[in-house]
Amino acid sequence: MAFTVAEAEAIVKTVDAGKQIYQVGHQYRYAPWIRTAIERVQRGEIGDVTHIHGYWHRNSDWRRPVPNPSLERLINWRLYNEYSLGLLAELGSHHIDIANWVFGEAPQAALATGSVAAYHDGRENDDNVQAIISYSKDVASSSAP
Repeated sequence: MAFTVAEAEAIVKTVDAGKQIYQVGHQYRYAPWIRTAIERVQRGEIGDVTHIHGYWHRNSDWRRPVPNPSLERLINWRLYNEYSLGLLAELGSHHIDIANWVFGEAPQAALATGSVAAYHDGRENDDNVQAIISYSKDVASSSAP
């Protein structure tokens, strides 16, 4: 919803100043199998969770056909820095949300890397990313969308 913390804070301030209802959702928050898994974790049924590994493998390059070259950035917006923060934001954020839910907190630190390894087609955002995300309870989450 925002590119920077300052932009996110501005959204919150605007919402708080009005009477409207505003919601930002992550995929899986209402998926029954995820909710059941979270409940089991929170009940301690599987012991202490120390690591979460998240993967998101796509079977396409995210590039969509463009009927007119002037529409390239409008149609393929996910490929360009001006419009998208890339795979970690677009897809990895959903896995990070689940890890935050499991551990009951936001990450304390993160290390990430990525590159354009497969699709040398003029995109600006990486076509692969890896991240290690640390939480305060000496647990880690990794995401590789």
